[in-house]
Amino acid sequence: MVFLKKILVVTVLFLGSYVALVKGLGPTKWLATQHTYQESLAKAEQYLYYTHQLCPRVVVGSSLSSMIQTFRIPGTCSLTFPGQTVFEGLRLLTENDSSPTCVYIEMNAVLRSEDKEFVDYLQSPVPYFLKKYLRVMRHDKQPIAKIGQLIHGIVEPHLITNTTFDKHSTQLHQYFRKESDISPKEYILDRQMQRMEELVSILEKKGCQIVFFEMPISPDLTNLAQPRAIRAFFLKHFSPTKYTYIFPEKDKIYTTLDGIHLTYEAALEYTAYFKKQVQEADKSLQ
Repeated sequence: MVFLKKILVVTVLFLGSYVALVKGLGPTKWLATQHTYQESLAKAEQYLYYTHQLCPRVVVGSSLSSMIQTFRIPGTCSLTFPGQTVFEGLRLLTENDSSPTCVYIEMNAVLRSEDKEFVDYLQSPVPYFLKKYLRVMRHDKQPIAKIGQLIHGIVEPHLITNTTFDKHSTQLHQYFRKESDISPKEYILDRQMQRMEELVSILEKKGCQIVFFEMPISPDLTNLAQPRAIRAFFLKHFSPTKYTYIFPEKDKIYTTLDGIHLTYEAALEYTAYFKKQVQEADKSLQ
């Protein structure tokens, strides 16, 4: 019995200290996640509970546009989720009180099906209320994730070799090239565009300006059947006479990890280009 009491006291002290630490460090410190899905949830929570107040611009998209380093573009937040689609970020904006002045929508991953459970989970009333006022309950504030992050930093460099990574990247590139060479079924494009139109309409009614952008990919994939079809459908459903588009620079080659995801160096280059386009869009949308 005495032993159990000691365990209880130690547990309470540990939890109390951890809660105080998280509260003292603020919402942007002590961030850690264990896997991609949790990372996406954490990014969404960070926006919902904190950064939505700071960002007149929001970029929404998939893992492709998550490579854009929005922290280098003042007043810009990111709702780009690896493993998800563009629709999750759009839903968060349409169902939340925040109203950014401009939303930048990635075009590339529009064919992927929306994960409705992702947003439903984030908007669930009781967890939403608790996480809003108790930071320690948010996905990026879990102690196990922080411990795992420290171990990961020590162990990973000894487990992954360049040869293994290069082989995997080549295989993925071949897979994405094959996938991009298949023309998407028209009814799927129509369905996805209809959903896009619904969400864009809601945002416009909230006073948001809309800009569409295409992430650069490997040159051998850029003009294959799928990217061309997506491009054409966007231009058909969202006229360039009404909406602003940001396309990659012509003849500019960005290096990729696997054909579709930019390397860190390429992401830096594209971020600089994207920043200039954002500044120009700001002027034209005023």
